[in-house]
Amino acid sequence: MSRLFGLVSWPNLTRLPQELAVPAARICGLLWHKRTAGALIPRVLDLPAGEVAVLLQVLLALGHVEAAGVPLPGGDAGGRREEPALPPPLPDQSLLGKFRRWLVTVH
Repeated sequence: MSRLFGLVSWPNLTRLPQELAVPAARICGLLWHKRTAGALIPRVLDLPAGEVAVLLQVLLALGHVEAAGVPLPGGDAGGRREEPALPPPLPDQSLLGKFRRWLVTVH
């Protein structure tokens, strides 16, 4: 959990049970907006760390989430640093922008 995670593609959330679909959508919304350290995801979204870890592992295994190639400080040191690519900013008034804000703020 000491790596940066970013969203590669959105999973089909309709195939998940309802109790997992909402937290998975919130995690994907956050990672779609910006790459985030694994340890910060539970704090930002106010979700249990164990649930986030399991969902991240599933999303990683399915190829929807990727871990940045460089561990964060505090992880294993060494290796070269590279800046993560950020997605282009969305207009605040777009439907996707409103949906992203809703995903990040829903508890």
